[in-house]
Amino acid sequence: MATLAFTQEIAAFERLLPKLRSQFGSAWAVIVGDDCKGGFPDFAKAAAFAVQNFGSAEFLIRHTDDRQAQIPFVAIDDNLDL
Repeated sequence: MATLAFTQEIAAFERLLPKLRSQFGSAWAVIVGDDCKGGFPDFAKAAAFAVQNFGSAEFLIRHTDDRQAQIPFVAIDDNLDL
């Protein structure tokens, strides 16, 4: 049975959200599996960190602020120049 993409990461983000808001405030969080790997002030920094450190793994980047638009991001090539 196939699972939906990012199911684990989305569940982790929702579970960790109160802690992320407390720790990072209004920020972009990088989620890999069940863990948050960092919080960043802007999407570009979060994406660069995620691609550099987890480019071969699934990762989710979401904002801790409900009002912030979610930006879809899919890296297809692991040789990105960020």
